[in-house]
Amino acid sequence: MPNENNVLTIRPIYDDVTRVLAEKISPTFIKYARDRLYVIWDLLDADATRESYEVNIIRRDPLIIAGFSHGLEDAIISDDGVRGFLDVGNTITTNNRIVYLCACHTGKQLAQACVDVGAKAVLAYDDTLTIIVDSETLEPAKGFKEVLAEKPARIFDGLTVQQVYDEVISEYNKWIEYWDNQPDEYAPIIADVLRHDRDHFKLYGSGTSRITLSHWMLIGITDILSITYVILYAIKNIIHLYKLFKR
Repeated sequence: MPNENNVLTIRPIYDDVTRVLAEKISPTFIKYARDRLYVIWDLLDADATRESYEVNIIRRDPLIIAGFSHGLEDAIISDDGVRGFLDVGNTITTNNRIVYLCACHTGKQLAQACVDVGAKAVLAYDDTLTIIVDSETLEPAKGFKEVLAEKPARIFDGLTVQQVYDEVISEYNKWIEYWDNQPDEYAPIIADVLRHDRDHFKLYGSGTSRITLSHWMLIGITDILSITYVILYAIKNIIHLYKLFKR
């Protein structure tokens, strides 16, 4: 069984799109997981190769795989901009895992191919995924970071994949309504892009799949309970001694 505490992220950088995904979008996803004490094994830039991906699947045995890159119908692309680090030829690496593919078109073939070989669930887009960014800073417009990173990361709060999917869709609706009501001349375009992305975000496999709380978080909770017990026990004894002295 995969290690429920381990998360494998793959973030190649070879053009502006992958730079936005790697530097502006995915850090929110990674921080959310780390804040909840999950261990992130991050393949960034030149490390985001097919070989590194396959080695880390064996070595780290992650329950969660999250890829942020360009996608094709049958692959999500690695650091060289050509080969897939995950494609229909190595989908067996997703067996018994939950997969998030933040990439274009991967819902058309790749996502279902992963499920067919035993992936628990896959979240993916079955058409073009577009992100509107500032032309100078590459900072995404309001809403994109939330739907692409913050809400998908809710899987680390113990939600089922179906619940995560539903929250992403609700977040899309929230920001579509926001941009529909802005006076900005670009607002209608941003709203239409979000609407398109929402309509092509899909869930494949079992919606009931979920992960447990981080092992380290569980240990922390246990420690807190133990400390609380010791403190309460000490207070009880102090009160008992106080009563004895008052006699």
